[in-house]
Amino acid sequence: MPATDVVTARLRAALAELHTETGWAYYDSGVDAAGYFTRALHLADHAGDGYGIVNAAWHAGATLLHSGHPNDALKAFQLGQFQLRGYDSSKSTPATVRGDDPRVPAIAARLEVSSAAAYARMGHGEKAGRAFSAAREQQQPGDVYERADKDLNAARIQADLGRLEVAERFAAAAVRTFGSGHRRDRAMANLVLAELHVHAGEPRGVELAHHAVREVSQLHSVPTRQRLEPLAALLDARSGADARPPCSPGPPGRGHAGVAPTRSPGRRSPRGQPHRGRCL
Repeated sequence: MPATDVVTARLRAALAELHTETGWAYYDSGVDAAGYFTRALHLADHAGDGYGIVNAAWHAGATLLHSGHPNDALKAFQLGQFQLRGYDSSKSTPATVRGDDPRVPAIAARLEVSSAAAYARMGHGEKAGRAFSAAREQQQPGDVYERADKDLNAARIQADLGRLEVAERFAAAAVRTFGSGHRRDRAMANLVLAELHVHAGEPRGVELAHHAVREVSQLHSVPTRQRLEPLAALLDARSGADARPPCSPGPPGRGHAGVAPTRSPGRRSPRGQPHRGRCL
């Protein structure tokens, strides 16, 4: 029996989500995932699934941002924002997210934060500030985790803009706020804080760096292990190789460092929604 248009659309929407999740897993393993995100965008488009397009665009942009392509990342984020502005509940199909979908505020704020990070990487401080302010206006932190996550994002953005003292305050706040149940996120916050202290030449920098690396070494993720490279370079520049902690990327579980921007085992985000804590 031929599938109805509604069933076909829903199947395509589900496949779009699956491709997005698979792409993120491949990216976290150090494999190029661009093809998965492209396929997810096509499937979501054919399904009339506006939210699926936004979700795939954000994930694709996040990988581009981390890979050192902020301009291309910004284009992906803008695609997601354009799609959000195009929501029209009167034209919704069963597979299309309606304008009042509860997932929309969260991903709209995420797109603004990520856009701010991209602008900061390109040195556009004013645009970065506007985007980050828009993110705060669109969605206020709903709990302790979200407050710490926003502080960590702010620390990264301010650091990219060269505002190290402001960045240090945000990073320290994130370290204090992340609880024991957020081991991965707290490790990343400690890593950012250590990098800022080492960059400023503060006496505690090396101690903080060793602590951050110890935390990171218990976690997994190829792209996040690569985030240790700037810290290692700063330590080498400051005190020579003797002061450098053992943070060269390598297989987790063998004394090397790694952090995971993806979900922890057993944790599942609401359907189609980016998991909290996925890194920029």
